[in-house]
Amino acid sequence: MSEFIGQLAKKLASGHHDLPIQVHVGEKEILIEVTLGSRKQSVRVSLGSSKAAGGAFVRLVSRACPANDHRLIRSALTTNRGLELGSLSLNTETNPPVLDVVHSVVAEGVQIPDLLFAIESVARLADSIEKRIVGQDVF
Repeated sequence: MSEFIGQLAKKLASGHHDLPIQVHVGEKEILIEVTLGSRKQSVRVSLGSSKAAGGAFVRLVSRACPANDHRLIRSALTTNRGLELGSLSLNTETNPPVLDVVHSVVAEGVQIPDLLFAIESVARLADSIEKRIVGQDVF
């Protein structure tokens, strides 16, 4: 797994693309800092496996906002119905709980342009929610 993450990080950090990112490599995951105009948004990239998904997948997670209001959580569930890429997920492992934007792609044969598109899409959605709910650039 860590070998795949290392290779993926090298390809993302190569700079042979137009997306302004900084790549920070860990042993089991990559943290991508995406520049979106005057704001930045972090996307955590990790590798998972699932028999149901047919093997390994690349998981993208970007923190959107604290989930301290039940109306916000209900709204997130409604929003999920209309999303074409990714979904909003309640993360209760933090205090307070937060809403994350989550998306997965099949790892086998993943193309860097497709992965960069997904990273940017996840980052933009999380940042737009953060901007609307929090009002400042926190995550």
